[in-house]
Amino acid sequence: MSKAAVNVARFRCILFRESIKATSSVRHYGQSTEKPDVKAPGPMKNFILNKYLSYIDRISLQVETKYPRVYRLYRLFKDGIVDFLSDAKLYYKVAPSIWNGAPLGGYTHKELEVYKCFPHDFKRTAIFIALCEIPVIDIIVPITAYMFPRQLLCRHFWTEQQRTEFASQDLRRCLPHHPQILSFLRFHSAFIYDPGLQQAFLQNVISPIMKGQQPDVQAILDVKDVFVNSPFGLDQLWQGWRQRLHMWHLARGLDMTVGKPGLVRDSKLIFYMDRALLREGLDSLTLSQLRQCCFRRGFNAQGVSEEDLRDYMQKWLQISAQLNCRL
Repeated sequence: MSKAAVNVARFRCILFRESIKATSSVRHYGQSTEKPDVKAPGPMKNFILNKYLSYIDRISLQVETKYPRVYRLYRLFKDGIVDFLSDAKLYYKVAPSIWNGAPLGGYTHKELEVYKCFPHDFKRTAIFIALCEIPVIDIIVPITAYMFPRQLLCRHFWTEQQRTEFASQDLRRCLPHHPQILSFLRFHSAFIYDPGLQQAFLQNVISPIMKGQQPDVQAILDVKDVFVNSPFGLDQLWQGWRQRLHMWHLARGLDMTVGKPGLVRDSKLIFYMDRALLREGLDSLTLSQLRQCCFRRGFNAQGVSEEDLRDYMQKWLQISAQLNCRL
């Protein structure tokens, strides 16, 4: 047997061992919780199994030392499969109750995030999973997916650097729509018939944005009525072609679903995700989760310190806490 064949055999042994661990760590949805009546293995079986697992551990260490890039690829896909199955289980636990009309305020931030993102993740990964079932090319497909992760894989199989980079790219694609949104707000501010409210809107909200600055939290809260009622309330933005064009730019600029039903659904999910974060606290998020929360809310978190990320999210939640969901 050639040296290459030996290495492939060793690597498959590792995959077999880790697949057993991964399968045992994720219980299938709907599986019975009753403990099966299985007898404990005898001393001889225990001895053989321990020797076998010890042998695979040694092979795993050798592969990690001699072929670090291959081993990183293996770990990436192995961990990605475990995370993907875990989110799939959570999604099919949460989705049926939401479809049956359960209030969104009763779910955790993690559950709502999975409910929002998993259908898209599954669509991106479906082709990859199908190709992996075809003989012969099942070895080539993972390598190809590793070379083109954005096109063939979902976030479960991305490294932290790739998640940040791809989220930043998505955010940059939204930027061309922002000038159109801002232009619409400035033009239709003439329909704010309260002179004091109109002046506060233009000077304290629009003007800082035009200068590349963030408006103060209190300045946004002072003019929130213009986004609830006329002229920028959601119901008022479907009454003419200019308003509909603005809603299209708004959906694309916020990376939401185009069309009123999709925009309402995505807005409600973000609102209740904010409510869940207010209950659970920002300390419940890891740095990676905190970064993705900022990306999802329009803030480019690439290269930003954790302190600035938390400051942005605290301001966002401070505004969100003063709003009521009327969708």
